[in-house]
Amino acid sequence: MKSLISASKEFFWPKDANIRLRRAELTFWAFILALANIPLPLGFLAWIALIRPLAIISALKGKSVFKAAYFYALMANIFHLYWVAIV
Repeated sequence: MKSLISASKEFFWPKDANIRLRRAELTFWAFILALANIPLPLGFLAWIALIRPLAIISALKGKSVFKAAYFYALMANIFHLYWVAIV
């Protein structure tokens, strides 16, 4: 049984280069989604930032769908945490 540290390391830095590339792209789109919430006229970015991640996630099968969606949501929430500091 894997330890929690090694399992989390494998989750955030997988050995497969395709998964790392997909996660880098999902991280980029999560950042773009966070930019849509700052008080500037960038609200249209929210629609754009959801199209490509949905295309990426819908092309996957099995457990990788959940892992990719979870990773995208995790990164989007991490980028949205700056609102806590502002409030």
